[in-house]
Amino acid sequence: MIMETTEKILVSPFQLFDSFTEKDHDKFFGRDAQRDILYQLIQETNVVLLYGESGTGKTSLVQCGLINKTKHFNWTSITVRRLANINDALRDRLVENAELVNQEDKNKYPIGELLKEVYLTSFQPVLLIFDQFEELYVFGTPEERMEFYNTVRDLLKVDICCKFIFIIREEFLARLNEFEKVQPSIFKKKLRIQFMDKESCRAVIVNTCRKFGIILVPLRAENDRRSEDL
Repeated sequence: MIMETTEKILVSPFQLFDSFTEKDHDKFFGRDAQRDILYQLIQETNVVLLYGESGTGKTSLVQCGLINKTKHFNWTSITVRRLANINDALRDRLVENAELVNQEDKNKYPIGELLKEVYLTSFQPVLLIFDQFEELYVFGTPEERMEFYNTVRDLLKVDICCKFIFIIREEFLARLNEFEKVQPSIFKKKLRIQFMDKESCRAVIVNTCRKFGIILVPLRAENDRRSEDL
């Protein structure tokens, strides 16, 4: 006999250790001030450095907060993670967003031409987001890093609207010195993200619960109820 049930599976709206993405805009709270600062910085310059301790929410701030804030600009936003080699990863991600370029032909194009093809696919400004950029210094070789620095220098000269955001853990900031030797003053605009204070955490909890119809019960009231049940 098959028993029917109407029991619902409740899914927590809290992300815990997962990053927020563009689709999570309805449950992203507590970072409005930092999001607005980052938004202003990316309007003022072509390169922004976002840094902070591990777990402060750097990726969420960009992928959810900033991307949704800039939707009216119709950006083509492309996130790049190093994987095995950051130069190959960048080329692969550009090809994925360039309509007229096949993976088989990706190495036939100079990197600047690939960027132009991405722009011509949608005629939208391009936002390149290099997430967990510290991986280049943890796993990358000097040759890989130097090739990437030169690539960024060349892409900054391409005659289209393209902006860069580098997301890195702050303990690796000193390693960026070799990048700046190739492209001086590249990181003039930067933003440090810190862990949320108590008020911000409270705003996240309260607003999330309100949004998803979760009722908060004061701990004392809950303890009193349990005592009555006993």
